[in-house]
Amino acid sequence: MSNISSSEKKLVMLCSAIYFVSYITRINYAAVMAEFIKCTGFSKESASFALTGIAVFYGAGQLFSGWLGDRVKPKILISSGLAASAAMNLLLPFTAESVFLLTSVWCINGLAQAMMWPPIVKLLSSFLSAEKYKNAAVTVSCGAQAATVFIYLITPVCISFSGWKLIFFISSAAAIIMALIVAFKTPDIDMHHEKSSKTEQNLYNRSVNKSVVSFPYIMFFFILTATVLQGIMRDGVSNWLPTYIENIFEIDTSLAILSGVLPSVFAVICYKITLYISKKTFKNEMICAAAVFSAAFAASALLALFPSSGVALSVILSALITGCMHGVNVILTCMIPPYFSKTGHIAFISGLINSCTYIGSALSGYGFAVIAQRSGWNSTVVSWAVICAIAAAVCFINSKKWQSFTLNFISQK
Repeated sequence: MSNISSSEKKLVMLCSAIYFVSYITRINYAAVMAEFIKCTGFSKESASFALTGIAVFYGAGQLFSGWLGDRVKPKILISSGLAASAAMNLLLPFTAESVFLLTSVWCINGLAQAMMWPPIVKLLSSFLSAEKYKNAAVTVSCGAQAATVFIYLITPVCISFSGWKLIFFISSAAAIIMALIVAFKTPDIDMHHEKSSKTEQNLYNRSVNKSVVSFPYIMFFFILTATVLQGIMRDGVSNWLPTYIENIFEIDTSLAILSGVLPSVFAVICYKITLYISKKTFKNEMICAAAVFSAAFAASALLALFPSSGVALSVILSALITGCMHGVNVILTCMIPPYFSKTGHIAFISGLINSCTYIGSALSGYGFAVIAQRSGWNSTVVSWAVICAIAAAVCFINSKKWQSFTLNFISQK
């Protein structure tokens, strides 16, 4: 990021580290799920309850976290969330004999995880200009992909060395360390942030003609719909990829888990491409999202047409699909919320949008398991193409309303 001050760099690095740890304490269960099913004898549907649970509670928690994020210091929310997540990761290996206890612990982890993203958006949008914010959002999102690579590389090692439970102990330790860093290293950021928020709100109250401005509910509903569909695809494909590869090609579980690394590499590439085309080609965020969804549709259609053509092609196409979904996620959950900053409720709006991602994630966690169990993996892949096509259409239909919003609603002064 060019022309960024030292304090801004430290803020972006801190947020990236927070998101990194948040991710490793959230996706580790999905990473070990193939081995977990093998060791415990759980069915795919039973094992998916925890995935569905964390998605539901994470999504619901985003609403509460977003509301709190406009009222409570970010460091308090983030450090509390990390500490609670550390406790749940520590407990999970001891609840693996009961589907109910396992799912309950992971649901609580979902609530803990929800305390992190809205405060991160609040911090970044308060300190950074619009251009710097877009670059920072991509950098922070790359922290999540670094975490994914870390988890999918270290999980096979943990399984070989001590079994699948070890990864949760490592994740718990990382969360405790990060919680302490956040608690002791962010007081100045919080004080500055609060001052900036109050100033921004006062300027908004003086400048905006409230008789002219009305909230675009229909347009916002389309954004939330697209976000749900993106969540279905992003987490659904990435969570089930190792199991899909293992089932289709009957390869070793550890090798199947390693297939989860490539989607993260593609995600980083797609972040950069999405950022570039949003600036240079499709400056309308909705058209940009429609274009990326269309690319995912093409990859899904190819995978459906050539389901058993080889491990390499299947992993590459699946990685491209998830990479595209991460690109759409940057648009919808990172680039959209700052347009609402002058309302004084950016944390809540960010939480609301992000919660829809995890509504989609919850639907896919159980839904794709059911389709795969009852109709086979090829039917599941066909459903991916259908979802991408619908999402692209939703974004394209919404593009004119979004263009009007960004030109008229936001510019009212």
